Amino acid sequence: MKRISCVVLTAVGLVAAGASLAGAQTGDTMVVDSGRSGFTLGVGLGLGHLGCADDDCDPVNEAAGINFHAGAMVSPRLAVIADVWGMAHRDDRVTLSQTIVTGALRFWPVRRLWISGGVGVARASFRYDADFVDLEDRTDSVLGYMGAVGFEALASTTFALDVALRAGTGAYDEDTRIRNVAVTVGANWY
Repeated sequence: MKRISCVVLTAVGLVAAGASLAGAQTGDTMVVDSGRSGFTLGVGLGLGHLGCADDDCDPVNEAAGINFHAGAMVSPRLAVIADVWGMAHRDDRVTLSQTIVTGALRFWPVRRLWISGGVGVARASFRYDADFVDLEDRTDSVLGYMGAVGFEALASTTFALDVALRAGTGAYDEDTRIRNVAVTVGANWY
């Protein structure tokens, strides 16, 4: 848990520092001459936690995740994307996972800093692998949403490497909510 907290705090610090540097640029901080146009495609890997708010589950589980997005640049500062994000936690023979699929917008308020948010569906699963018994259960697809903020640490006119903080959730019934939170490193093409 301490390791995850250190990673999250470091990433938030990097994003904040990057935003400060981006805002400190003289002249054209709000003019984005990024070259972003046409289609956009990206992939990211992350660490964080998969948790839930229910009496029958652990509130925080360390997890790893992967995310993909594809879409189109509406302008050099705005993209419409489909975003797929999955996270999983494995403990001995138990695997918990959640996948969130959204239609989202990604906006660059300044040159290298972006914010993103979307609404779609979420689905969780549970798997227990034993020597003689394998059990698996999946939820129905429910309302899901995600939000993210990222900083492009390395950027050219057609490619960027970014660090992002992502959060998302699915509403499975009145009392249960499963959350994904992760710090990711991603590659993006424009």
